[in-house]
Amino acid sequence: MTDAYSYSTVIIGLVFDALNKAGYDTSQLRQQFNLTDIAFGSELDRISQDMLINIWSEIENLTQDPDIGLHLAEHCNIGLNGVVIHLVASSDTLLEGMNRMVRYKKIIGNSTLLSITEDNDKILLNFDLSHGNHLKKSQADFFALYLYRIASTLSHQNIKPSLIKLSIAKPEKLNEYERLFPCPVVFSSPNNAIQFESGDLNSPLQSANPNLLKIHEGLASGYIKEIDSKNLIETLEKAISLAMMDGPVNIAIAAKRLAMSERQLKEALSKQGTSFSEILESLREKMSIRLLQQPEYTITDVAYLCGYSESSAFVRAFKRWKQVTPSDFRKQLKA
Repeated sequence: MTDAYSYSTVIIGLVFDALNKAGYDTSQLRQQFNLTDIAFGSELDRISQDMLINIWSEIENLTQDPDIGLHLAEHCNIGLNGVVIHLVASSDTLLEGMNRMVRYKKIIGNSTLLSITEDNDKILLNFDLSHGNHLKKSQADFFALYLYRIASTLSHQNIKPSLIKLSIAKPEKLNEYERLFPCPVVFSSPNNAIQFESGDLNSPLQSANPNLLKIHEGLASGYIKEIDSKNLIETLEKAISLAMMDGPVNIAIAAKRLAMSERQLKEALSKQGTSFSEILESLREKMSIRLLQQPEYTITDVAYLCGYSESSAFVRAFKRWKQVTPSDFRKQLKA
């Protein structure tokens, strides 16, 4: 099964805040991407991977700054924003905190690739947000400097990387990299990574707090469960919607599209406290309401597109959902 790739709005909220501080009006960006009602401080408010890439493209167009990723990371708030940063800060050492960041990386984004590799006395924090897509320069720049600033802030400037590796092509001008990073930066690298000295990352953190750590681990575990639930349901809804184009859908058809057995899908949905029939019913209701608002579709069209073989079955279902017939619902829309 392939998850619907999504990212927490916490970091994009930091980006927008930094844009505002730099004098850019982000209200148009919010409207363009339907983010006006998003609570940027919540890990459970998510945006898609495609939207994230498009937002960075629009930021590049808006600012016309080739180093905008670096400049936004330089000025964004590195306070304790989000449960993942709290987990890092509450850990005994930065290395322990980084391992927790890797463990709970799905909260940042469920296609975020974070890993730690050790090579003698060097430790590399590897990162990638592209999941096989082209990583934009602004994204790579922002995340590299953002991660470095987290390490620097939590260690009170005592921990500095010894090398930065970026997969992007080498820019013509390097003065901003030289100004912002205290170490060499290698471009066109096979991977994106920040290299630290092992001894530095094993130094105690002044912010370590076992009681807070326990609380934040509980919160993080709860977030992971909610994100997994939402991902499964969103992916199933997409599979059902596609299958409906070929006619009525049942759990066997949906499971096959998700490369799962019926039993696996039933068990996965049961763990989320729902069932295939409930998901199908909810999706049909949402689809029918949206389609009925478009006058070019007849009631028969809507019934077929929602996976009903007979219009009468659709009418009965719609009346159960909204207490009116589809025709009366359309009349109410015109009133």
